[in-house]
Amino acid sequence: MAGCSAQLDQEGRCLGATNIETPYRYFGRAIHQEYDRLQDQLEKNKSETKSLQKSFDVLTNESAAAKLQLQEYSEEKERLCKELDVYAKDKQRLEASFKELRSQIQNMAKEKEADNITRKEMEIDLNRLGEEVKLAERKLSEEIERHQSTRELLEASKQECKKRSVLSLEMEDYEKSVSDLTQQLSAERATLKELEGHLETQREINKGLQDQVHMMEQRVLGEEARATEFKEQLSAARTRQADSDAVLSERNVTLAELIHQLEQQKEHCESLSLQLAELSAEKNKLFESSKARQDLLMRQVVSLEDQLTNLKYSLGKREGELSDLQEEFRQYKVRAQSVLRQKARGDESSSFSRDELLEETIELRKTADTLRTLFEETGSQLQSALQEQATLKEERTRALQRCQALSDSLSEAREENHRLQEQVSAAVSEQREALRSQKIQHDTLIHCYKVGTLIIST
Repeated sequence: MAGCSAQLDQEGRCLGATNIETPYRYFGRAIHQEYDRLQDQLEKNKSETKSLQKSFDVLTNESAAAKLQLQEYSEEKERLCKELDVYAKDKQRLEASFKELRSQIQNMAKEKEADNITRKEMEIDLNRLGEEVKLAERKLSEEIERHQSTRELLEASKQECKKRSVLSLEMEDYEKSVSDLTQQLSAERATLKELEGHLETQREINKGLQDQVHMMEQRVLGEEARATEFKEQLSAARTRQADSDAVLSERNVTLAELIHQLEQQKEHCESLSLQLAELSAEKNKLFESSKARQDLLMRQVVSLEDQLTNLKYSLGKREGELSDLQEEFRQYKVRAQSVLRQKARGDESSSFSRDELLEETIELRKTADTLRTLFEETGSQLQSALQEQATLKEERTRALQRCQALSDSLSEAREENHRLQEQVSAAVSEQREALRSQKIQHDTLIHCYKVGTLIIST
C-alpha cells in the first residue's frame, strides 16, 4: 500500500507539470506587451523631442525679432535725441529772441519815459507862454486904457487949443506921443497876433504830441499785454518742456530697464539653448541606450521565445512521456493489483515487481526534479526581465520629467518674451506720444516766436 501511495503522489506531481505552460505563455505575452509599450514610448519621446526642437526654433526666431526690434528702438531713441537737441537749440534761439524783445520793450519804455519828460517840458513851456500872453494882454489892456484916456485928453486939449493957442506946442507933443503910442499899440497888436499864432501852433503841436503820447501809451499797453502773454506762453512752454524732459528721462530709464531685461532674457534664452543642447545630447544618449536596451531585450525576447519553443517542445515531449507514464502507471496499477492478487503465489515474483516499481519511481523523480529545475530557471529569468522592465520604467519616468521641465522652461521663456514685447510696445507708444507732444510744444514755441517777431517788426 505504501508503494501505491508513492506512485499516486508521483502521478499528482506529474499531472501538476502540465500547468507549466501557462506561466510561460503569460511571460511571453508580458514581454511582447512591454516591448510594444516601450516602442510607443520611444516614438512619443521622439515626437516630444521634435516638438521641443520646434519650440526652441520658434523661441530663437522670437529672440532674433526682439533683437531687431531693440535695434529699431535704439535708432528711434537716437532720432528722438537728435530732435531733442534741435528743440533745445530752438529753445535757446527763442530765449535769445525773447531777451531781445524784452530789451526792445525796455528801450520803448525808456523812449516813452523820455517822451513823457519832453511832454512835461512842453507843457511847462506852454504854460509859461500862456502866462506871457496873459501878461501881454494885460499890458495891452492897460495901454489901450491909457491910449483911450490920452485920446480923451487929446480931444479935450484940441478943444482947449482952439481956445488957447498957447497950448499948440503941447498939442503937437501930445499928438506925437499919441502917434508913438499908436505905433506901439500896432506893434503890440502884431506881437499879440504873432503870439496868438505861436500859441495856436504850440497848442496844435501839444495836441499832436498828446495824441502821439496816447498812441504810444496804447501801443506800450498792447506791447506789455503781448509781452505778458508771450511770457505766460513761454513759461507754459518751459513748464511743458521740463515735463517733457522729465517724461523723456523716465522713458529713457524705462527703455534702459527694458534693454537690461531683454539682455537678461537673451542670456536666459542662451542658457535654455545650452540646456536644450544638453538635453538633446542626453536624449540622444538615452535614445542610444534605449535602442541598445531594446536590441538587448529583443535578443532576450528572441532567446526567451527560443527557450519557450524549446520548453514547449520539451513540455510536449514530457506530456507524451507523461502520457506514456500514465499509461504505464495504469498498467502498473493493473499489474500491482495483479501482483497483489498473486502475492501468495511466490516471493520471487513479488520481488521482481517491487524492483521494477522502484526503478520506475526513481525515473519519475528524476523527471520531476528536471522539470522543477527548469521551472526555477524560467522563474529567475522572468524575475530578471521584470527588474529590467522596472529599470526601463524609471528611466522613462526621468526622461518624461526632464522633457516636462524643458517644456515648462520654454513656456516660461515664451511668456517672459511676450511680456517684454508688450512692455517694449508700450514704451514705444509712450515715446511716440511724448514725441508728438514735444512737436506740438515746438510748433507752439515757433508760433510764439513768429508772433513776437511780427510784433517787434510792427
